[in-house]
Amino acid sequence: MSTIYIPQKRIYAPDDPFFVEGNIALRAIWLKKQARSEREIQSIQQEVSQLTQERTCAIYCDACRVTYPSVTAYESHYEAVHRNVCRECLKIFPGFEWLRLHIDEFHNTLLQIKKERGDKIHKCYVEDCKKVFSDARKRRLHLVDKHNYPRYFPFDLVYTGTLSFEERKIRDQKNKARIQCHNLKKKVVYMSKNEEIIVKDNGKGDVDMDELVTNMSRLKIPNSISFGHVKSSVPHHIHPHHRHEKLKPTTKQDDVEMKEKKVYSHPRKRGPKKKQQKQQMMEE
Repeated sequence: MSTIYIPQKRIYAPDDPFFVEGNIALRAIWLKKQARSEREIQSIQQEVSQLTQERTCAIYCDACRVTYPSVTAYESHYEAVHRNVCRECLKIFPGFEWLRLHIDEFHNTLLQIKKERGDKIHKCYVEDCKKVFSDARKRRLHLVDKHNYPRYFPFDLVYTGTLSFEERKIRDQKNKARIQCHNLKKKVVYMSKNEEIIVKDNGKGDVDMDELVTNMSRLKIPNSISFGHVKSSVPHHIHPHHRHEKLKPTTKQDDVEMKEKKVYSHPRKRGPKKKQQKQQMMEE
């Protein structure tokens, strides 16, 4: 991170080599305006490139302590490092639009109050797009989906500013460590929740079993269901000796004989208990 450029007053003579490159550029602009064909414009550009290569002036940057071989090299350095710098946090941005977004999102008190209320303050990076978002994540998804931004684009440029390769590498390592810590915390919370669920289930197991036992005892098994024994379709009141006879096809003679013979399916028998009861009654 470089410091803010502080201009210093210097006095140069009119014929100083510092003004040579600028004078060549101005003369080229004036000649191009008076040119009558494209060939003349091309010849002027060739002469300008030759003169600038021959007559160059090295410029020393006091803030960075670096000498630049030409004015154009120094101007590109100044635009990239010293022009768009935040006065509050001394962060450097590649353009004025990035600096303006940074100031609005991090140093503007009115917009910070709106952000706390839940208003949308994060503007889209594309100048023509007028969409505003509530957070940076939604803006990033919008840029990837709608404007086809690459996923490796530094979307945090508004916060970090322009970083060197070493600074970006350190930033990436910190982000990886932060993501790993976050994932570990998630795993710990997930494991603790699972343990609580298991403990609760074990505690409810006895209650559930009791409820199941009571519910099973209230159930009534219908007569049509048998466990392990196949029920016969023949009615129970028919004597076992005559069951097969009923199933056989009969003729008219058999029907007549059956009417004459009164067959009882259950012959009347008196058991020993009834006899004993009668004897007791007679004795009394």
